[in-house]
Amino acid sequence: FSFISMNWKGEPLINYETVVNMISTTTTRSGLKIKAQLD
Repeated sequence: FSFISMNWKGEPLINYETVVNMISTTTTRSGLKIKAQLD
């Protein structure tokens, strides 16, 4: 979860859509890309 935390950069997590958007834009230098959707 450290890469997800670094991607948030202190932005308030005001709703589920914001959380999903932050998670889905997370990547790593080694090429990991995250796909997330609200269920």
